Amino acid sequence: MVNYDLFIYLLLPFLSALIYFIFWPVITWLGDWRIPVSPKKQKITNLIRSERIVLWAGVLSTGFFLVLIIILEMFPNETSALWITLMFALFIVMGIFLILFYCNIRIVLSEEHFTYRTFFRRTYKLTYHSVKQYKITNRAIILYTNKKKYKIDTELMVGIDVFQKRIEAQVGLRNRVYSPGRDRKQN
Repeated sequence: MVNYDLFIYLLLPFLSALIYFIFWPVITWLGDWRIPVSPKKQKITNLIRSERIVLWAGVLSTGFFLVLIIILEMFPNETSALWITLMFALFIVMGIFLILFYCNIRIVLSEEHFTYRTFFRRTYKLTYHSVKQYKITNRAIILYTNKKKYKIDTELMVGIDVFQKRIEAQVGLRNRVYSPGRDRKQN
């Protein structure tokens, strides 16, 4: 007779981790796929934030694993253990992280300045004239001022190309610091 307990103890954590690590590249792929924006909505470009798929992934991940924990606690059996509950709780924390990532990180543009808010809700208000140099990489825009260096994560952000064009127009191409590799081939 086959021992199913060992099968469940070994396969369940492996499958849940495998599903999560398969799901994350799908999210990033969907984030790279841009839906064409109508000309009416294209004029509204003052707010730059993460794609809505990040919010949905966080909500679905949190909800799914929360339901699994509730089912495990309501109907205990010999296969439910504390480490399985803790592992599901870890996935809930990852889902909450995605929700907070969507809600907190944003860039608000205006004519003379922009406001950048980080994951921990720290807000920086910078004028375009205070930016002395900038560097655009695959995943970030790095801004250099007299006092500080700001790294703005651009992965999965909607409208970041508008921000890049505005930085290039206001600061100028002569102040761009080129990153090795991909950047020099494009220019």
